[in-house]
Amino acid sequence: MSYTLGALMVLTAAILFGLQPIYGAKLAVTAVDVNGMMLIRFAVPALLIGCWVWMRRIQRPLKPCLNHACMGIAFGFTGIGYYEAGYQIGFSLAVILFYSFPVIIALYSALIIRIPMQRIQWLAIAVASSGLLLAIDVNTESASISGIGWALLSASCYAFLLTYKTYYASPLNEWVSLFVLTLTATVTVAVYASFTGLQMPDSGYAWQWSLTLAMLADMMRGEPDYHLNLQHLGWQKDALNLLRAMMDREATTLNRSLAALFSEGESN
Repeated sequence: MSYTLGALMVLTAAILFGLQPIYGAKLAVTAVDVNGMMLIRFAVPALLIGCWVWMRRIQRPLKPCLNHACMGIAFGFTGIGYYEAGYQIGFSLAVILFYSFPVIIALYSALIIRIPMQRIQWLAIAVASSGLLLAIDVNTESASISGIGWALLSASCYAFLLTYKTYYASPLNEWVSLFVLTLTATVTVAVYASFTGLQMPDSGYAWQWSLTLAMLADMMRGEPDYHLNLQHLGWQKDALNLLRAMMDREATTLNRSLAALFSEGESN
């Protein structure tokens, strides 16, 4: 994979990921709850990718698949935590807290894996951590503790997914890995919903936006994501991951503004 192609995939993934607050705003006025949204979000890609894997007769070795399954658990709670936080404390604060995941990855890499870090990197971590603490402190009166906890759980799960994928996951075909990831996330959400409740869409409007979330947030975004993280790009991978984090943030900010405009237009 060339650097240019990788960068384009990152840009595509970032834009699609940044659309999520719009999906959240549209679905907030429907009867579907977070568990229902996430069940559809993960089950639809799992079904479509599973059919593709079966049609292509791609090998699915059991041991590597089980090795990748634990990432699906983290992926499931990444989605649940993100939207629970967005509905409880607002997507503005939820997104800020979610982007603590690069700090978590950096600290794990430095303290556990013992990857050397320069002073400027430690300074960046300190500044980012201070910003997160300030954001929480400023919004403490208006934000629920549970909402903040959901956002940090989402960030921690996503950090685990990326770290595990980079350092510990067994080699596996990209399509099979993505199938295992979405399938396990589906099972995770279903099990969680069996204890906390589940409300599926009750109208064509709700189904429309739930399926849009599934197709754009995971199906079309997932393959560029996986191509990026599975290719041996060396130092280029770090640069692309940084680009993706920056583009995710900017795209989310832009699309959150669009969601506000859409909501204002509908109310008028």
